[in-house]
Amino acid sequence: MTMKNTTAVAMITVCLLTAAVLWTELLPGSGVAIAKEKSMTVRVLLYSGNPDPTYELADPQIVAKLKLAFEGSKRLDNFSRESVIPAQIGYKGILVENPDRIEGIPDRFAVYHGTIQVMGVQKQFLEDKDEAVEKLLMDEAVSKGVIKDVILKRMKRER
Repeated sequence: MTMKNTTAVAMITVCLLTAAVLWTELLPGSGVAIAKEKSMTVRVLLYSGNPDPTYELADPQIVAKLKLAFEGSKRLDNFSRESVIPAQIGYKGILVENPDRIEGIPDRFAVYHGTIQVMGVQKQFLEDKDEAVEKLLMDEAVSKGVIKDVILKRMKRER
């Protein structure tokens, strides 16, 4: 084989291998596992009639801080309301869904003004000490651009 033929064969081989890898990634049931970063969906309950700002939370450092905040949460046995989410117009808290079941974080929870509601088979209420969970999630919403500073300032004034 000449040098040109060898180079052509090598290029064709690389193209075929690349196509095979892409094909197996797109083909369900191909047996090829693709690593997906675990994430949570965070929804800021803000609007009535419009879609609420939503973002995906996967940053390992933020997730670690969230886990620490949950570790420091005390159970509230005497919480008197049915839910932490108030029936009002405007900001009503933050709802988080953890479908990937990131360890140390509930599968589904809501947080609003110092209280966390763990949702599931048995509803549970926890103290959000210093509003650490809510602040962390809200700061991330601002840094991701789903909540504008103007809206955040208005929410703080309405409090």
